[in-house]
Amino acid sequence: MLEIKVPIHLIKNISKKEIEEIIKHLFGKVEKYNIKKEERGSNTGQYIIIQGNKTKQYVCLSRENPQEGRNVFALQNLSTSLANYYNDEDCRKAFSYYIRGVNKPHAHSILFAYKCMVTAKIRILNLDNVIPAERAGFFDYKTPFKDFKQMRKCRLEISKKHSRNNPTVFEEIGNNICVYGKTFGVNGRETVLICLALKKLTDKNIILYNTRETTDIHGTDVDKSNLTVLEKIGVKIEDEIMDLPGLPEDEKVKRDVRHYHINLLRKFHEKKCYLCECDIENLIIGSHIHRVTDIKNDTISLEEKNRQIVDGENGFWLCANHDKLFEYGLIYFEENTMKIAEGLTTKQKEFIKKITNLKKDEEFRINEEHYTYTMHEYLEKHKKRVK
Repeated sequence: MLEIKVPIHLIKNISKKEIEEIIKHLFGKVEKYNIKKEERGSNTGQYIIIQGNKTKQYVCLSRENPQEGRNVFALQNLSTSLANYYNDEDCRKAFSYYIRGVNKPHAHSILFAYKCMVTAKIRILNLDNVIPAERAGFFDYKTPFKDFKQMRKCRLEISKKHSRNNPTVFEEIGNNICVYGKTFGVNGRETVLICLALKKLTDKNIILYNTRETTDIHGTDVDKSNLTVLEKIGVKIEDEIMDLPGLPEDEKVKRDVRHYHINLLRKFHEKKCYLCECDIENLIIGSHIHRVTDIKNDTISLEEKNRQIVDGENGFWLCANHDKLFEYGLIYFEENTMKIAEGLTTKQKEFIKKITNLKKDEEFRINEEHYTYTMHEYLEKHKKRVK
């Protein structure tokens, strides 16, 4: 007979039907069971433990209503439940996830969380029963991401639908995957889930940079359960907290590369050359349109200088070839159209067209979605400098 440990705060909240459905998913049929009340605070994880003859099954429960919050429904209980699972020294244990309210529409961000869980090899017992919200099924949430680039692009595409949401982002730098995200509250739980998925998608070291935003009501300490999970999977957490946006404490203008890269990722969603689509991330440069040197020498305020240096509108991702061509004015933009400098030979112009994947009479134009008024202003300053 199965023994099911249910925390006291869940006894009246979880139904017999849900318990028996969980048992059926785990064991193929509904086994006989006894429920044992467990003294456990509501903040120690929303999970039940099913003790069988061979294994101890930790089953994390989602919240009940998928429409109550962007990430609260899927992620509120995950880190804490995983932390308790990891702290259990029983070697015959397993972890799974059960979706409550499965028959209600599930939004993009919730489906993204499920796909991350599948990628992280967390078993979701009733994933097949999920109903996507209208127009939410633009990706297959039942299969793992193929690589970290696909996961990042998917998350950033979803974030467009939530303008106030600043999602966790990440990029490849050298032999590391650098993750920029919050580590406290529900957003911190999303960061942890992304790290769990990244561990299955790459052999590179994962370094987490804790970010803090001026509008964030939460603290910047790493949540205890988040810390347990991150340490268990070998994610290194940088001591320095990144303020977004952040003026230097010593009131000097600084080149804030990480903050700038975060904003470029949020604008373009991918880290690949904008002009030739080279996507080897270690070859890609965050190329400023209006140069940092010129911004520093401007008469504008310190705050405005720092804002422009990290402004995602003030740049492209470019490969080394296109970065130098742009820096030296060998290519520039008239409105949204790329132009090649007149002083070059025909052979040199043909080379630039070739590496930009342009046919003989074809022109390169900035995507309408990316060509904003602010970008236009930066491009005009660049053109004025190089012509």
